[in-house]
Formats: sequence, C-alpha cells, structure tokens
Amino acid sequence: MVATLVVGGLLALGLLAYLRREIAAPSTLPYRRQPVLSPWERSVLPQLLRQLPPGTHLCPQVRLADLLSITVLDPAARRVALNRVASKSVGFVVADIASDEALLVVELDDSSHLRPDRQARDVFVNEVLRSAGIPIARFRPGQMVDVRPYLLPSAGRASRTSVPRTGSLRWPGTPASWRDAK
Repeated sequence: MVATLVVGGLLALGLLAYLRREIAAPSTLPYRRQPVLSPWERSVLPQLLRQLPPGTHLCPQVRLADLLSITVLDPAARRVALNRVASKSVGFVVADIASDEALLVVELDDSSHLRPDRQARDVFVNEVLRSAGIPIARFRPGQMVDVRPYLLPSAGRASRTSVPRTGSLRWPGTPASWRDAK
C-alpha cells in the first residue's frame, strides 16, 4: 500500500512537472500578438466614439465577409464569392445596437492606398458595400474625420453612401489632390 502511494505520488509530481513545462514553453506556432489598430486608427478612435449617435456602437477591424450575406445559390459560385471577401477587412463599422445592422463603414486611407493593388481593392470593396446597401466614408491623413453627416437621421441610405464610381478614386469631401500626395 505504501508502495502504491509512493508510485502514485511520483506519477502526480511527474505529471505536474510536465504540465508546468508545457505551459511555460514558448509556442512553436508562427503567431505572435500584434496591435489591433494602427497608430492612426488609435488616434482617430476617440474622435469617432464622440461622434456616435445614441443607439450605435463602433466595431474596429471587421472582416468584410461578416457584413454580408452571399445570395448566390450555386455552391461553387458561392465559394468564389466568399473567397473574394473573406480575407478583406474594413477599419471601422458603425452599427446599430438593437439590430447590429452596419450603418456605416469608415476607412482611413493612408499612403498604402496610393498603390495600384490597393486602389483596385478599394474599388472592389466600394462596389461590394454599395451592392449590399452599406454606406462608406473614406478619409485621408490630414483630413478632418467627421462621420456625423453620414449618420444623420434625416439622411437617406442613398444620400449617405459616399462610394466612388467604378474606377474612380475620388470621394465626396476628399480633396481631389490626395491622389498626388506622396
């Protein structure tokens, strides 16, 4: 009986030592924590929060696919449509608290949006959001970030939508010269 207790105790100690090593061991997976928001997004966040009307909340870094429902029934076409939006995210979403409906997407377009691949991505995101009836407001560095005009109760869905025409990279309220900024 004593031998059984000793063996059981040794096994328990061995198990504890093993678990302690496993918990303390650094992960071998290739992932590390990083900030959710960029420095610019962090600096604009308090402004956006002050501008929110009652009954709304702000969601940062929302995956585009989570704002949409895909209407294609064919499984292959559905998969293609999902793959086109699944890896894209938007900076902020203003959502209605009661329904969680997206009322407005807010994008902060830094200098990376001057690259041709980012411009093509922006045009695609704008078209997707327009087709889903979700307004988008885009802002450049140095531009006053004010989302209140897009969230006025008197503003209709169409008048709040500020997406460019296909292929256009000019947004209402955005200086035409931003494309030339370096």
